[in-house]
Amino acid sequence: MKPLKSFFITTIVFLTLYPSASLAQVANIAAETQNQEEFGVYIQNSKGEDPEVKLSRNYLCHGKGTTYYPLTTSGYRNNFGNVQECVDAGFGLPKKPYATEDIELYTKAAKNVENLLLERVATGRDPALARLSTLNSASSTSNPNTVAPAPTEVVEAIEDAKKAEEEKKEAADFGGFNWNPALVFLSYNGPDYIEDVEIESNAEGGDGTIFVGKKVGTQLALMLEAHYFWDWSRGKYQYGVGPFVSVSLATQQGNSLGSVMGVGAMFGLRQKDVMNMNIGLGYFRDTDFETLRDGLKDGDTTSFTDSSDLIQKRDVGGLMILFSANF
Repeated sequence: MKPLKSFFITTIVFLTLYPSASLAQVANIAAETQNQEEFGVYIQNSKGEDPEVKLSRNYLCHGKGTTYYPLTTSGYRNNFGNVQECVDAGFGLPKKPYATEDIELYTKAAKNVENLLLERVATGRDPALARLSTLNSASSTSNPNTVAPAPTEVVEAIEDAKKAEEEKKEAADFGGFNWNPALVFLSYNGPDYIEDVEIESNAEGGDGTIFVGKKVGTQLALMLEAHYFWDWSRGKYQYGVGPFVSVSLATQQGNSLGSVMGVGAMFGLRQKDVMNMNIGLGYFRDTDFETLRDGLKDGDTTSFTDSSDLIQKRDVGGLMILFSANF
C-alpha cells in the first residue's frame, strides 16, 4: 500500500510543477526513487536523535518543528543541519509556512524543485542522488554543503528541454487565438470617401456649386487581428490556415477607433526562432464612412452654404488585405 501511496504523492506534485510530463514518466520516476539505497525510512541515529532535516521524495526539505516533519516518515538520507543548507544544496520547501514567512527563500526553493524535475525528465536519472552523493564526497571540505556544478551533459539536457518547452509554446501561440497588430489595405465597394469638399459661390448670386477637392476609394489602416490556425509542419517551417477577425485602431482618413471591422481567411508561415508572418483576405465594414448626400455629386448646384451639410456618414463595405508579422 505504501508504494502506491508514494506513487500518487509523487504524481500529484510532479504534474503540478511540471504539467507537460507524461504519467509514464512520473511512474518511472516514482519507481526509481523507491529502489534507491539512499532512500528509505527515517530512523534515529546512535544517540537516539532524529535527523535535523527530512528530504522527501518530492525534493522538499522539512526541518524539525515544521508541520510536515513528523508526517515525513521516509525520504533521502542527508546530513543537512537546517533547511537553509538544504535549499542551498538545490532542494525545495513546502509552501506552508515558508511562502508567507520567508518568500525569498521559498522562491529560491521553488526554482530548485522546477530545475530538479526538469533535469529528471531530461536525463532519466534522479538528480537528488547525484547532489547528495556530491555533498557526501565533499564532506572533508570547509563547506561540505556546497554542490559541485552539474555535469555539462546534464546542463545541456536541461537547456534542450527548456528550449523544447519554449518551442512548443511558440508553436501553440502561432495557431492560437491571440491579438496581433496588422497593416491593412481597404478597398471600398461603393461611393468614394469624400475627404475635401467646398461650395463655390455664384458671382451672380443664387445657388453655389459643389466642388470636391479629394475623394478616395481605398485607404490604409492599422488594425488588431486575431486568428485561429489549423497548422502543420515541414522541416523548420510551420504553416497554418484559418479564419481571422479584426478591428481598427486608426485609419489613413482618421476614422474613429473601432469603426472598421473585418473577417476573412488567413494563411500563416512561421520559421523557428526567426519570424512568423500572416496574410489574410476578407470583407470589412466601415461604420464611419463619409460621402456626399444621396443625389449629390461633384459639379451640382446646391442651396447649402455650409459644406459640412453636404456630407453624411454611412456604412460601407469592401475588400480587405491584411498583413501581420513578428520577428
